[in-house]
Amino acid sequence: MTSLVRRTEGELLVKRIRDNMWERNISAEMVAKKAKIGKTTLYAYFKNPGSAPLDKLMRICRVVGIQQVTLMTGATY
Repeated sequence: MTSLVRRTEGELLVKRIRDNMWERNISAEMVAKKAKIGKTTLYAYFKNPGSAPLDKLMRICRVVGIQQVTLMTGATY
């Protein structure tokens, strides 16, 4: 039996961020330092993307090389 679990937009964005980190060989410590946030805070945002303020989320995306992010109003992050 197959379980269909729909991922939220935030979870998909976190996956994209982690994929870019892996492709560019960037550690979480480096991302946190360049985005000017704590490493613990970064992990909290990965675990619960809806808790991340938009400006910090955009800084994280820029650090890992994500140039374009489409945010949808009314979506669950």
